[in-house]
Amino acid sequence: MKSRFTVNRDGKGTKEWSDISYNICRGCEHGCLYCFAKSQACRFKSGARFRIPGEWQKQKLNPNRTGLGREVKPLGVVMFPTSHDITPSFLPQSLATIKNLLLKNEVLIVSKPHLSVVKSLCKELADSKAKILFRFSIGSLKPEQCAFWEPGAPSPLERIAALRHAFERGFQTSVSIEPMLDDRAGICELVAAVEPFASESIWIGKMQRIPMKQNAHVPTFADEVEKIRLRQTDGEILQLVADMKGRGKIRWKDSIKAVLKEADGVGA
Repeated sequence: MKSRFTVNRDGKGTKEWSDISYNICRGCEHGCLYCFAKSQACRFKSGARFRIPGEWQKQKLNPNRTGLGREVKPLGVVMFPTSHDITPSFLPQSLATIKNLLLKNEVLIVSKPHLSVVKSLCKELADSKAKILFRFSIGSLKPEQCAFWEPGAPSPLERIAALRHAFERGFQTSVSIEPMLDDRAGICELVAAVEPFASESIWIGKMQRIPMKQNAHVPTFADEVEKIRLRQTDGEILQLVADMKGRGKIRWKDSIKAVLKEADGVGA
């Protein structure tokens, strides 16, 4: 029977990957500057504190998620988490949540992974490999690029080590290069580095809806945004698609599919 992880879904964003999303925290220690979840939270009165620099990084358990996944019905593939990450501080609660979700569903674990966390997850979830897919986010091999955009997250080398660890222990593994943080040559190098340890797929997508106002206090932010813009022109995207031709694990996120559609399906 075909795995539900490989089903082609028509949705966008998280709906391309899963049937439902689940989170247990508000805020995220990694503090990524492009974070859509933070941007959304800041729109509402209840998230006013997140507009203060540094507040989003004070990750806390959501008091409305005391069930830790026990309440989730059989729905298919549950993506956990989406608006925060699994950091060492919240490993016990995250592990309990994953185990609860696995009782009725398959679980897509998405993370900028800490190696210590992944080692613990692999050990504790060894009997559920068929129902788990790890998808690790890595936007560049360059530490300085990751450190600017994802200041609290593990280095790219640690993430690749985590990917390799899960792969070598027989788990289904995947990589998300969304958002791309590097230029086309850098993305090609990144794909080559992770490809041996990605058993399922490598997804590539653009950086979208960059929150300018929330990052106005960050030095050189506007300059870094301009670099991203130049790396993501339609011409660069189409050339990247051409560069990836023949690599069977590559999957394009909705942001790149839109460019392909505009170009009459070139490379699709």
